[in-house]
Amino acid sequence: AGISPLVSELRSDVTYATSLARAVRTYSVTDSFAFVPELCQQSGIECFPGAALGKYPWLNEMELEMLIRVGQSGNPSVEAVIVGNEVMHRGDFSVEQYIQYIRRVKQQVKVPVAIAELLHSWMEHPELAAEVDILGVQIYPYWGGLAIERAARNTLESVQQLQRQFPGKRVILTEFGWPTAGGTIGQATASDENAARYFREVIPMLNENKIEYMYFAMSDEKWKQRDEGGPGPHWGLLFSNGKVKPCFESLLPQTAASGMQRPPRILTDEVQH
Repeated sequence: AGISPLVSELRSDVTYATSLARAVRTYSVTDSFAFVPELCQQSGIECFPGAALGKYPWLNEMELEMLIRVGQSGNPSVEAVIVGNEVMHRGDFSVEQYIQYIRRVKQQVKVPVAIAELLHSWMEHPELAAEVDILGVQIYPYWGGLAIERAARNTLESVQQLQRQFPGKRVILTEFGWPTAGGTIGQATASDENAARYFREVIPMLNENKIEYMYFAMSDEKWKQRDEGGPGPHWGLLFSNGKVKPCFESLLPQTAASGMQRPPRILTDEVQH
């Protein structure tokens, strides 16, 4: 139950992402998000399209069919396709059904296949690793109540734990980040200062250890208040209007200077699907 943006918004966001990163990932591949691989190709940036799998089989069918189409397209920007996001954590269906979905995609596409799960889900269901080419792992020390320095170290160590558990597999940190507002859990406080501190601490560690990563998220998402409470809308490097948050300006100077060319429409609960 997220927001379905306009294609013009996606185009401006993907273009802007080239000043932030060399790759973008989408949670869903239907609706407007089906255009993202083409937009990435036009912008010269890699794409990791994902299928949003959940408890409704007919929606899963739509997502999988489009994901397979993207994986067969020959679009050179598509680095890999991601079959589901935190499926085992949510428990929308069984691991056996998950494996069937993964195999169905893997048998038909021309690119590597990945799934994105929390660390505990990989440890509880190691059989999933044999089914995919890439292990996507999502790590959020904020929810564990860790202070910044320990949180940064935990992020690195969690990825390394997965690498040791499944040697020879490509592991990508598909989500990590820190909210700029929304409350305190244990020793973890959501604030501008702490989000910037976490960024400064963890990025050099990941780079030094040659770990591939995707920061979550590029922009704040107002609708996430409903699902995640106070911190939900505040994980972005940018505000929802596309402006760089002041706490990140010194960390992303080229991005801050370039500015965002997003159309003026404000994304709110009124435009949800």
